[in-house]
Amino acid sequence: MEEAEKLILGDPREALSQLSPEAVVMYVEVALLTARRDESASRVTDIFFQRVEQEDQFYCRALLAKASIEERKIRERELKGDENFNQVNQAFSFVKRAIEIAAKAENKAKYQFIIYNASIKTWQIIRGLMRPGWSKYLVDILEKISNLLEEADDFDFNWRCRYLNCLVKAMFDAEKKPEALKVFDKLVDLTKKKGNCNF
Repeated sequence: MEEAEKLILGDPREALSQLSPEAVVMYVEVALLTARRDESASRVTDIFFQRVEQEDQFYCRALLAKASIEERKIRERELKGDENFNQVNQAFSFVKRAIEIAAKAENKAKYQFIIYNASIKTWQIIRGLMRPGWSKYLVDILEKISNLLEEADDFDFNWRCRYLNCLVKAMFDAEKKPEALKVFDKLVDLTKKKGNCNF
């Protein structure tokens, strides 16, 4: 890790000419797993976005890594209330961009794993706000991810149920009872087709 860091941060232009985008993104992902290299990972992703323009799976993975970096700032800075919500939106903006790329017609089939990974990342970002008084602000995010998971008809049925359940709660919190009941009906229909949820 130290050698990769020296190479990438020492001369970013040279490093990106020598290393594949895959290698750079893998460094960032591993750096984030250590939980001690967030600052380096953030610098590398910034350099990556300055130098790499091809919006492929590695670009999407870099966006999801950047979302993780932004999400961790909530805990590091002990953000509360509006500051927390603003940082959630900042983190989700990177997930949203990854989703936009993955959901393009030419990418849908091959990038379904990006959609699934984006849903996991989104959950990590928003779960702290899934409570009365705040979840109403998450309706759009939850609806977007729920629709994408439904469209992908992902194998992880319980994960889809979790999102639908949270969307129902968020809509009730937002006083959107008719919309909430429609989503609840969708959840019931899903369990009739696939069995009981376990989440």
